[in-house]
Amino acid sequence: MTNARTGPFSFRPGAARSDPARHPHLRRPGLLATIALGGLLAAQTAQSADLVVTIHGVESSEGNVLVAVYASQEAFTQREQVRGAKLAAKPGPSSLTLRDIPAGIYCVSVIHDRDADGALSKGWLGAPKEPYGFSRNARGRLGPPGFDAMSFRLGDEAVSVEIEVR
Repeated sequence: MTNARTGPFSFRPGAARSDPARHPHLRRPGLLATIALGGLLAAQTAQSADLVVTIHGVESSEGNVLVAVYASQEAFTQREQVRGAKLAAKPGPSSLTLRDIPAGIYCVSVIHDRDADGALSKGWLGAPKEPYGFSRNARGRLGPPGFDAMSFRLGDEAVSVEIEVR
């Protein structure tokens, strides 16, 4: 029933909202919620995966190791991370797992932030003063490599990336 004052979706106190005999799913609302939640979780699981990053080349325990995941060249240039992590630096290989990253194309950047200032320190000519590395161990000529050179596809299964910092 529609009326100009209340509209078609108004609630009238005392009126029956739905008849469970005509709508069997209303008899078991918990079942409907369980099915909906299960479908949602299955969809989320199928569209994300873990990313395992192994870092080689850290030679001292000074500062931190910063890991950043980017989803495009623009995001990389603007420093807009999809995911990031900070580890205490230690000599030798280190590994970390970034969980439930949505499927897509990504690159990873790693910095051995020796002075623990949260950024890559550079000299007066702009050359990096701290060790760094990228996924696929990509290197640029006069600056960082392009996104295509360091990118990889993350689907619905875990991917491992090994990065050498230099």
